[in-house]
Amino acid sequence: MRYMALEKITDIDFSVLQEYINTGSSKGIDEDHQRMLDICLRCYGLLRDYPQRNVCIRKLMALMNLPYSTAARFVDFTRQTWGDYLSYKREFLQTFFLERIMYEIAKPNASENVRAKNLATLQKYLESMPDTTIDPHLTEANNVYIQVNLNNKTFNLPEKALAALPLEIRQQILGAIDDTVDDKGAEAILEN
Repeated sequence: MRYMALEKITDIDFSVLQEYINTGSSKGIDEDHQRMLDICLRCYGLLRDYPQRNVCIRKLMALMNLPYSTAARFVDFTRQTWGDYLSYKREFLQTFFLERIMYEIAKPNASENVRAKNLATLQKYLESMPDTTIDPHLTEANNVYIQVNLNNKTFNLPEKALAALPLEIRQQILGAIDDTVDDKGAEAILEN
C-alpha cells in the first residue's frame, strides 16, 4: 500500500475533501485525496465504536500505520465534519424510545407481561411530563419603545405605534435623530 505525504502533518490539506463533502464535486479528487477520503471514512467507522478521541487516534494509528499527529488530524477533521451524526440528542432518544414502547404495546402477538411492563413504563413517563410545554420566549416581555424628549418632557412611543405610521413620517423621525457622538459626548456617556 502506497503511503503518500499524509505521514507529514504539514502536508495535510483537507480543503479539497471539505469541498467534496459539501458540494459533491469530484474535480479536485486525485488518488491522494481519494486515499485521504478513505482514511476519513475508516475513521468515521472507528468513531462509532470508539468515540473517545485518544482511543480512536490509537486505533487509527494501528489500522492505517500513521504517526500520532497525522492520525489526530484525521480524527479531528472527521469529528468536526460528521460529529453531529455521532452523538444522539435527547429529543431523538425520547422519540425513539416512545415509538418503540408504543410499537411493543400495539404489537398483536406481544405477551401480556411485556405489554403490561411497557404500559407501566409509558405511564411513568407520562406522569413525569409537564402538563404543557412552556416556551421561555413567550413568558418574556419583548416591548420596544422609542423615547422622545421635548421641552424637558419625556414620552415613549411603542413599536406598534411606530409601525402604524406612514413610511414618510417614520423616515422623517429617523432623519431628525442626530446619531453622531463627538468625543465629549462619548466621555459623558461612559461616565454615566
